[in-house]
Amino acid sequence: MEEPKFTQEEIEEGRSAAILAYIPFMCFVPLLKWKDNRYAHSHARQGLALFVIELIALILLIPGLAVLIVKAALTVAIVLALIGIAFVLQDKEWKIPYLGEWIDRKVDERFRKEEEHFS
Repeated sequence: MEEPKFTQEEIEEGRSAAILAYIPFMCFVPLLKWKDNRYAHSHARQGLALFVIELIALILLIPGLAVLIVKAALTVAIVLALIGIAFVLQDKEWKIPYLGEWIDRKVDERFRKEEEHFS
């Protein structure tokens, strides 16, 4: 049986901060003030991720800016794809800066979890 991730004391002490974490802009309060409570801090990190998504959505509501962001993202994706093709044609390995390492870590984690599950 799996051990609980958080103690009951952490949950009770961090409950209000954890709730606060999901309110836009307020996620910074538990991130900065509740660092010692793993329960509150865990929810604060998720709240921060949602806050970033909300900000992106708000930015994309601005018509001219949204088109510019989409065009820039597509341009970067096309350039990175062309670089990747060039490396493949040279029989070399290439990782997209930042993203390549992150993908490798996530894939490794996934395979480790599957191996543990089947062992």
